[in-house]
Amino acid sequence: MRLGVAKETVPGERRVALTPEVVGSLISKELGVVIESGSGDAAGYLDADYAAAAAARSPPWSMVRSTWPCGHHPTG
Repeated sequence: MRLGVAKETVPGERRVALTPEVVGSLISKELGVVIESGSGDAAGYLDADYAAAAAARSPPWSMVRSTWPCGHHPTG
């Protein structure tokens, strides 16, 4: 299974779905984790923190969404 974390888009929102510590724990359980570049910045977690936890970086989430068939994401 692969989990993805997108960068928050709500103005003023500083939370991130997964911290680097949690990412490391998930990866140790053989789950894949992909983090959108910059998603942890507002919460004080740098891309390097996620890279140290072995998370893969993704392009901006809008680009990931466009790779679904016909450009439609199943959640809308």
